[in-house]
Amino acid sequence: MKADLHRMERLGRIADVSYTTKSIQREIEFLKAEVKRVQQQITKLIEKDELVKTNYELACSVPGVGMVVAASIVAQTQNFEAFETARQLVCYVGSAPFEYSSGTSIKGKTKTHPIANRHLKALLTNSAFSALKYDKEIKAYYDRKTGEGKAPMSVINAIRCKQIYRIFSVVKRGTPFVKSI
Repeated sequence: MKADLHRMERLGRIADVSYTTKSIQREIEFLKAEVKRVQQQITKLIEKDELVKTNYELACSVPGVGMVVAASIVAQTQNFEAFETARQLVCYVGSAPFEYSSGTSIKGKTKTHPIANRHLKALLTNSAFSALKYDKEIKAYYDRKTGEGKAPMSVINAIRCKQIYRIFSVVKRGTPFVKSI
């Protein structure tokens, strides 16, 4: 939407596109109001159950995890009751690498399984990028691994796994995340 608005503003130097620009601006304002309304509904649902609210807040304490990621994980994991270990959740999301082998021969690189919860995987990828930007420990890890020659998206996958382990551990421990750096 915003890109369309910028294009129209540039085009406005050539022709009169004020009607289209105003229409796009109204649409952007409407969508912002809708996002706010949905966030309020999610907050109301979370606050209905004290355990859900506690786990949601603990998940939000992890750097890079916001409202959408925390609410989605709480919902998808049935408030962390559907999985016993973080490794199970990592596999469910499709971030756990498995070796590609047949019998005694290893036939290629390790790969993540294509059948996964892609919605949650995408949200956790965004969380990994956010953590990369705001968490010094994750940034140092990323720089070290890419410096060793690892592929950047492979390192992002590892960060996604770290995020899951962090979320799972703060919820199971019952204490907020504490930064070490």
